[in-house]
Amino acid sequence: LSRVIKEKYYSPTDKSPEKSFKESLRRANQYLEDYSKSGDVSWLGHLSFSVLSLKNSGLNFTKVGDLKIFLLREGKVVDIDKKIKLEDIEPYPLKIFLNIVTGKLAENDIILIFTKEIFAFFQEENILSEVAEMVPFEEKKFREILNRKKGGLSKVSGICLLIYLTREVLRGKKEAIVSRAQAKE
Repeated sequence: LSRVIKEKYYSPTDKSPEKSFKESLRRANQYLEDYSKSGDVSWLGHLSFSVLSLKNSGLNFTKVGDLKIFLLREGKVVDIDKKIKLEDIEPYPLKIFLNIVTGKLAENDIILIFTKEIFAFFQEENILSEVAEMVPFEEKKFREILNRKKGGLSKVSGICLLIYLTREVLRGKKEAIVSRAQAKE
């Protein structure tokens, strides 16, 4: 499924990321429909899958299943996957990926994607709030938080993907910093 989405998304084209994203999800739905025709649909109620597209400051995402997606911005926690309207999966033709959330991100935003068990642990231990208050985000402090919770964390299984948006400074290139006084001259 990942390969099908990736191949369609990155196929040579001059389309916007949004159009490429929509087309790759259409292709994924077609792939899943074809796969379900083999008769085995036991996976249908157990699929947890998210697709994200980040380009410049644009975000496109969709999800299916028991994943939680949050945006942390300026100390606030926003449950952005609530914007995906939950609908029943359409059985014929099979459509898993129906809704797409599109938005703009800013420097220092954090996107967190959790499986159900890891999200529950982060919520119980107040880790999500601690990370949100960490402005700007520091990997070292995040590791310290996780190390303090190591005992409880070792008892749960799942995934947490953290994406931190920061300005990219390419090697060998220097950013010109001009003082306000120089800019007025």
